[in-house]
Amino acid sequence: MVEPSPTPDLVMGQRLWAMFGVAILLVAGMNAYAVMREPDVAEIGNLIEHTNEVVRVEGTLTTWMDDPYGTGENRVDLIIEDDTGVIELRWYRATDLPPVGTKVTATGNVIEWDGRIYMQALGSGAVSWKQSDLPDVVTTSLADVAADPVNHSDRVLRLTGYIGEAVSPDASWTSAMLNDHPTYSNAEHHMKLIISSAPGRWIEHGARIQADGLLQYDASDLVWAFHVTGPEVRVDESHTPAIDTLDWDDQESWAYRSGAIVRLSGDLIAEGDDLFLSHDGTKVCFIPGEGDEEAAASLVNSTTTASGRLLWSTSRSTWCLDASTSDDLDLINPTEVADLLGLLEVAPTDLIEDGQRHTVRLYARYAIAPGVEDSSTSFADSASYRPGWRTVTATVPGPRSDWIEAGQAIVAEVSVAWDGAAMRARLMVHEMSLDGDSPDPVQLLWDDGAQQWSYSRDMQVALSGVLTPDENGGYRLVEAGGERSIGLEPLPTSVALDELHANTTLRFIGRWSQVQSEDGLSMTYTLAAADVSDRDGDGLADGLEAVLGTNPNDEDSNDDGVDDRQELTEA
Repeated sequence: MVEPSPTPDLVMGQRLWAMFGVAILLVAGMNAYAVMREPDVAEIGNLIEHTNEVVRVEGTLTTWMDDPYGTGENRVDLIIEDDTGVIELRWYRATDLPPVGTKVTATGNVIEWDGRIYMQALGSGAVSWKQSDLPDVVTTSLADVAADPVNHSDRVLRLTGYIGEAVSPDASWTSAMLNDHPTYSNAEHHMKLIISSAPGRWIEHGARIQADGLLQYDASDLVWAFHVTGPEVRVDESHTPAIDTLDWDDQESWAYRSGAIVRLSGDLIAEGDDLFLSHDGTKVCFIPGEGDEEAAASLVNSTTTASGRLLWSTSRSTWCLDASTSDDLDLINPTEVADLLGLLEVAPTDLIEDGQRHTVRLYARYAIAPGVEDSSTSFADSASYRPGWRTVTATVPGPRSDWIEAGQAIVAEVSVAWDGAAMRARLMVHEMSLDGDSPDPVQLLWDDGAQQWSYSRDMQVALSGVLTPDENGGYRLVEAGGERSIGLEPLPTSVALDELHANTTLRFIGRWSQVQSEDGLSMTYTLAAADVSDRDGDGLADGLEAVLGTNPNDEDSNDDGVDDRQELTEA
């Protein structure tokens, strides 16, 4: 008897169940393979070929920075280097790290953004190392390193010295000096010290420290630099740093003691609930320590010496001596612009994307004119040119009622933006205040010539000559004993305009500008808003008093009760 064949529907159902079972086995096998398979090991120089892939790299940990922008983010940025290149690993939810110089294996996703390559990892296990990978630390001295830096550049060094500036607990990037003597002028060796990652505590100016790190050549400053991480800086508590005394007559140098504990003498005055140390009209706010408020109040209207940490007050736009231990957000230790630029070199994309504001101390590279509109300018890390100085373009906000002189120290709140037109980073200034007095005017000489004079355009300058009326009703400043001259626009109130000063060589100070000549075919120089110095206010310019032999600092040089100008007019 012949059995009936299965119906087509039954056969099709059996086949589908078989296919479904095979698919389940295939997916399970692929998942197991994905779990067991380790990422490929790639050379750092070839990571561009592995974009959006998870890979492993093996190299030396050269530095790391915890919470690079001080926002409380659970992130550590690592710099790993092998023979083919250098890569940044952004490690979120990081665990403990080995010391700098350790050979590590890092696993992460390769990301390319705007032409920049970095790796990103999450959680424990992203970075691993063995005990045998830990570096051999070489204990040496600044003198030995100075004698042969190249021989020390391929090993982890342990150096001891005295740090040249105070480092705040949350400073994520600091450039300082490591000296072999607590007093800079007495030190025989000075080494550039780069501290990445916040130390978590104050490191005082002049503190004796010990740190392990790597010696690398800094091409921007043409010097060797010792790179360490903040948490690994060890402070010798047995050494007490000296406390410097600030000089009211040298306020330009105060910036170098920012964050340090200093002394200052002055008249203690009270304005409302605030205390200030005052000297010749200049004030510095003073915050007494906890429990010292009554003692400080009893010294009001007397001359006293106070000590505290020198910090900048953002609300008062002035320096403060903080003897308290409170965490006042109004008091900050401004970052040097060189430190911000150093951070920009390491992680430019992060700094631009973050949009965080930084309070920095910098210097105007050029004079900034008054105006109501935002203005493009340039800032520098020092008041005047020096080998290796760094500059950065910036946008300053308007309105501005006064000139800001070239070389003027400024404390500014800035963020970093990308200038697409110029293809470079730009500082966006949100708020700024001047730190200290304006720089002295630039002294020009007639023999400098037009080319040299062009470097001082728009700056406050001084030039000596004889004020001479011209045929158009204006004035020229003529070289004494010569024929060269420039345009002169004296202030209407200048004492140099009266007949007593005629034919006298005087030193004029004013704004140096280039203007079009009368025929429109060339450019000529003019000294605008010009005036002469009259220190004693007797109506005689200091230059004229030097000719007459009278005292420019005393309106009545011979103490006869008649001022010098009246004696001259009655002679």
